[in-house]
Amino acid sequence: MKQPANENVKEKKDLRTKLKSDSINIQDLEALNEQNLRTYRFRTRRNRVIIITLAILLLLAIVGVAILFAVTHQNNNCFLYVRGADASYIVDGKEINRFRTPADIQGYRIYQFDLKLKIKSSGRYKIKCEIVVYQNNKKLDNILIYEPNSDLFVRDDTNSYESINPIDGNQTITLCQGIIIDAQYERTLNANNFKMEVTTYFENA
Repeated sequence: MKQPANENVKEKKDLRTKLKSDSINIQDLEALNEQNLRTYRFRTRRNRVIIITLAILLLLAIVGVAILFAVTHQNNNCFLYVRGADASYIVDGKEINRFRTPADIQGYRIYQFDLKLKIKSSGRYKIKCEIVVYQNNKKLDNILIYEPNSDLFVRDDTNSYESINPIDGNQTITLCQGIIIDAQYERTLNANNFKMEVTTYFENA
């Protein structure tokens, strides 16, 4: 049976409306898609920039720490060691195990520093103190200890100082007041090629 003409017109009108509505929805979806894509690209770009920035900052921090470590290590040219007991050094009133000489150090000079030994272990010990000086890692000759503690120590045939009698622990003793550097190094020795090692050996008495 044939539908009335007015009903056909109405269906066609409804269909056009539906198609038009669907067309608008598709355009909206495409616009939303494009917006989402732009947002995704922006976030991706932003995240990449943040990651690169953080990586650069981390690299700079690592380089800074490495440079600081290298400079600190390079600045120290005097090293203090203890063998055989629990003890530490006091240099010019500071408890340290390494330090740097003055910039103007050279040969034919007395390099003065107050060197003490803080013995933390109990007991009685024979103590031997050895001070060795180097120039470019070559041992210097004729280096003497300035004002050694002659009440407690005597110089031996190796230019080290040994305790005259056993020394009690749990006390602080003076070792010396510096070193005397030979005149032959007056024009060649400086803070950059100078190195000193102080080693104190403990032996139970």
